[in-house]
Amino acid sequence: MICVIRAVVMSIGFLVALLRGTFPPLFGLTILTNDLLWWIPFAMILWDAAKHRGGDRLTAPAMCSHFVKESKINASPEVVFRFHESRDALQQLIPPWENMKPAESAASLQVGSRVVLHGRIGLLPIRWVAIHTEYDPPRLFADRQESGPFAYWYHRHRFLGDGQGGTMLRDEVDYAIPLGTVGRWLGGWFVRRKLEAMFCYRHETTRRLIESAEWTSTKPASAPPSAKAV
Repeated sequence: MICVIRAVVMSIGFLVALLRGTFPPLFGLTILTNDLLWWIPFAMILWDAAKHRGGDRLTAPAMCSHFVKESKINASPEVVFRFHESRDALQQLIPPWENMKPAESAASLQVGSRVVLHGRIGLLPIRWVAIHTEYDPPRLFADRQESGPFAYWYHRHRFLGDGQGGTMLRDEVDYAIPLGTVGRWLGGWFVRRKLEAMFCYRHETTRRLIESAEWTSTKPASAPPSAKAV
């Protein structure tokens, strides 16, 4: 995104300078090789993302990346799972530097319920829709991207007892960036850094809220389906 903004600014600046006679026309070759060429891969990524928008993303691509984050929480799996089921958990777990907000969130993590996030990535508006696909309290729940910024996204939240009354919180994400190999080459490192920062924040926030007793739960970990909105 920075490269694209730079290309726009440099192109406008060159046109102004050219009209004023400040720069010779041949100077445009520098703009072409250093800046405008970035429009090609950027446009390809945007086109691929738009082409897959709202499409069927049930099947993981052959070249799928895998991300795992684990943290020890000094509370039982039942308590940690109930925290993730609580009404405000999603909002609390979004890092403050991410321009994303929940627009729709069901009062359940059960299969078929969905979450909708609205926000921006740079200058681009994003609508991210995720469907819950697995529900096994207090051990596991999972969600799959139905539409959003990734070519594929499947996220398993695991709550593993550590044998000492605590929980090993484990997030497992299989994901693919739009545009296949080109997308991974251009943005793979950036997406990885974003995931590492986001899940570090999520785990630290979960630990702080639960271990400090700032968050407490009164509802059961698994209410019968009739008692929850799906």
